[in-house]
Amino acid sequence: MADTIKSRKDTLPSGASVEKDPKYPAVISYTLQNGLKLLILEKHFVPTISFTMIFKVGNVDGTQGKTGLAHLFEHMAFKGTKTINSTGYEKEKPALDKVEKAAQALIAEEASAAPAPKKLEELHAALAEAEKEADALVVKDEYLKIYTTLGESGMNAMTSTDYTGYVVSLPSNRLEAWMVIESDRFKNAVLREFYRERSVVMEERRMGEAEPSRVLWETLGSNAFTIHPYHNPTIGWMEDIKRLTRTDAKAFFRAFYVPNNATLAVVGDVDPAEVIALAEKYFSDWESRPLPKRNYPVEPPQKSEKIIKVPFKAQPALRIGFHNPGMHHPDIYAVIMACE
Repeated sequence: MADTIKSRKDTLPSGASVEKDPKYPAVISYTLQNGLKLLILEKHFVPTISFTMIFKVGNVDGTQGKTGLAHLFEHMAFKGTKTINSTGYEKEKPALDKVEKAAQALIAEEASAAPAPKKLEELHAALAEAEKEADALVVKDEYLKIYTTLGESGMNAMTSTDYTGYVVSLPSNRLEAWMVIESDRFKNAVLREFYRERSVVMEERRMGEAEPSRVLWETLGSNAFTIHPYHNPTIGWMEDIKRLTRTDAKAFFRAFYVPNNATLAVVGDVDPAEVIALAEKYFSDWESRPLPKRNYPVEPPQKSEKIIKVPFKAQPALRIGFHNPGMHHPDIYAVIMACE
């Protein structure tokens, strides 16, 4: 087996590199011309492959007043493309535009100084009617059904303050199927059912507000940081979530979901040369774009202890946080180990 793996590495294309330090796994690195970075590790003990696509974008990249957008977009990434989850995008696009127009009118009225109850009722009805028309053109859960048919395991996604990731494991003979589906997913995403999914996130937010542990962590973070966007919870503040629009999400997607902001890790029963060839075939036409400037405000030094009491009908609990020097400081590795 070792000879087979060695011979495969000899067939890697120009530009691929292999980790030579025996202290680390023999990970193969390769970057497409559009900036998409591949990390590949062969493991042949079971006939499966695990995929993780990570985008360097998280809640820290949401503008003030639009917190939670990274998390909400993570939900939208499962809603399909121009060909998946749709009976026909040419018919669906005008219906989605109608939904957006109705939603923006409703949000504007809700945000006005004195919302008119009668007008709100009419705008809610108009949005519901527009969504009904758009729903008739949706193939429900087709994306998930395709992966179920392919034999997926552990399909999930996660949003943090600094990154968003999409994971799944498949039988090893499904490598090309993954490339086809995921390249389409991130090149041609269609943010259908946006306002219904936004309501799901709002309910998730309400549930968190009723959970003592979540309230404690959120209170800790929002008080530990005063001006840095780490102040904001990843799920977002309720007042922000209910004003997010599909237009906001499309702009966020266009800005950050680009190959030069992504890393794909592939681990399992694979031939690295084949992984690279298929990535070139399906991802190389994914358009790269300059990333927005990330000038996060610098958090001022904390000069005294902060103690925040959170009244809650629950068992007593304590959370303590300490500021650290950041991920790019050499001491961060010792800090991580101390927390384990």
